[in-house]
Amino acid sequence: MLLQKLIHSQDDVITDDGQNVVITHGVSEVTCGGEYTICGRAIPDSSLIYDGFEAVGESYRGSINKCECKYCLEIIRYFKSLR
Repeated sequence: MLLQKLIHSQDDVITDDGQNVVITHGVSEVTCGGEYTICGRAIPDSSLIYDGFEAVGESYRGSINKCECKYCLEIIRYFKSLR
């Protein structure tokens, strides 16, 4: 699975300490050649200031177990349930 780390602002993700949070998302390799996460966030033109999240580094291969985004995981579980 292709993964991408996104830094989220404290406005986008509720945190106890008010700090930015880095969350690992699954990348949709079907939609626009991997430019969006599974939960629908645009990767290449993301901006922490305007969107509340921004890509950190490059996409990389990894296990589904490394995906931390609860919305990506909900969509993955739904598709698995269709078997």
